[in-house]
Amino acid sequence: MDKYLKDLLKYFKHIERIKGKETRKYRFRTIKRTCIDYSLKLLNQTIARINFDKNNIETDILVVLTCDSSYSQTKHIWDQLKLDGYNIKFVKDTVKELIKATLIEKVNLNIPSKLVPFAAFSKLINRKYNPNLICMFTHYNVLPSFVKHYSKVKTLYIPHAIIDSTYMYSNQDFDYYMIFGESSELNIKENPLTIGKTRFLKVGSPVIKKDSKLEVIKPNNKFLFFSTWIIGEDAQITFDFRMMLEWIKTKPSYTLYIKLHPMENEAFVKKETKGIENIFILMKSTTIKEALEKVSAVLINFSVASVEAALMNRPSIVINSLKKDTESKDFRVSDKYLYIENFFPKRARNIIEIQESVNTVFDNYDHFIKQCEKYTSFHIERTTDSSSFVLKTIKDIYYEKI
Repeated sequence: MDKYLKDLLKYFKHIERIKGKETRKYRFRTIKRTCIDYSLKLLNQTIARINFDKNNIETDILVVLTCDSSYSQTKHIWDQLKLDGYNIKFVKDTVKELIKATLIEKVNLNIPSKLVPFAAFSKLINRKYNPNLICMFTHYNVLPSFVKHYSKVKTLYIPHAIIDSTYMYSNQDFDYYMIFGESSELNIKENPLTIGKTRFLKVGSPVIKKDSKLEVIKPNNKFLFFSTWIIGEDAQITFDFRMMLEWIKTKPSYTLYIKLHPMENEAFVKKETKGIENIFILMKSTTIKEALEKVSAVLINFSVASVEAALMNRPSIVINSLKKDTESKDFRVSDKYLYIENFFPKRARNIIEIQESVNTVFDNYDHFIKQCEKYTSFHIERTTDSSSFVLKTIKDIYYEKI
């Protein structure tokens, strides 16, 4: 096995260790997974050629999706490229598709069994679609490395969020790597583990559209809370959520709207807020812009939505009972992912401090509106034309102008 494969295998095992827990149950699951991996490799080496897919397609741009939201959030970009005459095809890097590819596309025998599905999928999509450019949303695991390895064309990473300095964003094995802005670059430098080399392009957010703007309003005692999908599961996040509820109960003149996370089970939030008359849970179909329209500030524990709120002139108030430690590797402790407290009041660790933060923001509202602009600029290189710039950049890479 050459060094390239050894490094990928080491990285893959590192991810598995982080994602799992060193328990007896986890060890049993590891043994089971290993047996499955060897079985898949055996099948790949024996029957893949029997199922060989001979249908090849000429494609301008191949888009490798990780989930439905990867497509829905950037649909306007692909639709415009289609209108401009580009032939675009989409594939998903789901477990099902990886296993399916293993039974179709035979790969080199020296590839470790754990990596065979990624190699087979990468080789298959390159051969089947024969693309001139590959755009990917996969930001961790070994798939980007294999896609690039089997490809004769440029590969491009498209961001779905601000880059974090964790293993989730360790694989940079792309020809070009789009990022939102300065904060992503800063976080990338903090990442202790990186795979591959790339060229970073600050393009802003492909999700933000030109109409992502709201007029400044006066403080009106109306707040929006951006919920997280782990409320009810994570002990600390749940504690902070309940602390916020205790605070809002004592302020009948305040109104709190809750915007649920798309992945969140709303049953827990509904149960916890039942009977609190000044709390309203918004429908999941409510857009961020619609949710922010009536409020003058947002309450968060940690959320990338704070950036969109700032873009629409709504300051953030952080509710986080954890003591801040800038040396911590946990960004909820250090605030080194979004750096919210560099621009808005320091975290409120109890009910009294929540009210103090609210008073600080409302008493100095003009100042914090200006901070919104600085906070947005720190995270997003372009705030009004991100989508059009992403579109232009994809075309420039396609025609090798970059």
